Amino acid sequence: MWIFYAIISNIAILGLEYLYRMKIFTNFWTGLPYTITLILIAQAALFYLFRYSPTWLLGAGVFTLTTAILRTSLSYYLGEPINWQILAGVALMIFGVFMINQH
Repeated sequence: MWIFYAIISNIAILGLEYLYRMKIFTNFWTGLPYTITLILIAQAALFYLFRYSPTWLLGAGVFTLTTAILRTSLSYYLGEPINWQILAGVALMIFGVFMINQH
């Protein structure tokens, strides 16, 4: 269940980054209700992620891994180039989270 909170928080952060990078809103005040909502969802999900994860280190590892995967996916969706260093970094994070889980 705690992994669900990592995914929810990262989806909220990804939505916030998408709104920022696509410049959907014309000024700060028109986008404020959407950004505050996404920030509050992300913070609440992070709270429950670290509350229910078996260890803080594993919770942080899973959060970092899902962040890297979703941000790489967003970069691909926006048409930005993805090179082998990005993919190698995600692969190393997957390996690192697996090693933390084995501890």
